[in-house]
Amino acid sequence: MRLLILPTMILSCSICLTCFAEEVTQPNSLEGVYMNPKAEFWVAIKGKGNWPKLKQLENGELIASFYNHPSHGFGNGDIELWVSSDEGRNWAYRSTVTDHSADPEHCRMNHAVGKTADGRLIIMASGWSKGRSLPILPAQVCISDDDGRTWQRHEIDNRDIPFGNIILAADGRLVVGMYDVDPRRALILYESKDDGQT
Repeated sequence: MRLLILPTMILSCSICLTCFAEEVTQPNSLEGVYMNPKAEFWVAIKGKGNWPKLKQLENGELIASFYNHPSHGFGNGDIELWVSSDEGRNWAYRSTVTDHSADPEHCRMNHAVGKTADGRLIIMASGWSKGRSLPILPAQVCISDDDGRTWQRHEIDNRDIPFGNIILAADGRLVVGMYDVDPRRALILYESKDDGQT
């Protein structure tokens, strides 16, 4: 159900991992870039990691979900889930969240992440046809009962593009922001009253 349509501009950004330490452990190698002198900077995962979404699990682990190809949707990639148990310094692959094996030349990259009312991870991902062309693939909803180790997937009849967080409202509804490929870039809020099944 469409709740609200707002004109907006979608901005993209890059996220680097930093933490503040008592002393700098390595020299600042980013010539000409201001960094807090007490910040550490490191590459968490090489060669992939577009549009990362970070969450913390109940057990303290950090999870990162992202598109696993180093391009803006031109590779045949999926959303992967990686996990860190040391506050983001080291990351390990946990699972491939989405699946586009029925259409191997397509990709799934734009996504939103959250938790259902009963604490399960939920990721909604859209995708593109070969070469990031239209039509946009139907949204795939992926739900995990085991902190992202395995996923149950189903498609819904929605070709808008999810991004950001899937919010759990006080009344148990899930709410997600999606945008349209229309040049007006309308922001559309969708709700689910059945933990993401529809």
